[in-house]
Amino acid sequence: MMTNVFNTTFELSFRVLLALEVSMNSPQTVDMITAIDFITVYGKDFDISEENLHGDNSYRFCELAVRRDLITGALKSLVLDELVSVMASKNGFTYSINDKGINFCNELECTYAKEYREAAVKAQSYISLHKKKDILKLINQQSLLALQRGVSNG
Repeated sequence: MMTNVFNTTFELSFRVLLALEVSMNSPQTVDMITAIDFITVYGKDFDISEENLHGDNSYRFCELAVRRDLITGALKSLVLDELVSVMASKNGFTYSINDKGINFCNELECTYAKEYREAAVKAQSYISLHKKKDILKLINQQSLLALQRGVSNG
């Protein structure tokens, strides 16, 4: 029996839908969806939010590799549920929310969904200022900075 919904395919499916909703119908790769979600959840570390949606923890940057796998699983589920469309492109597979997914998102009115959307808009703006190939490098740089701050504070 599943007793924890945090960082499961189920939870990530909601976040992926919201991230794609905010992407303004721009198809995204798994790597970009992972980056959008990571920067959205940990916006404070990228100076786009006052606080991190999931709080501060010393292991947040270790989550990135696992998060990518979870997002891949969430995308498979969302495609099978016909909430997300998948397309082949020169960059590999890309994903975008479709009308059924948008209708589903319109039903998500809880506080967390609202906060996530607001943070995702900021994350999208942040990402738009950088080349897509540099986004994961930026996350890695922030990871090193967070580790250095942790060492100097701990």
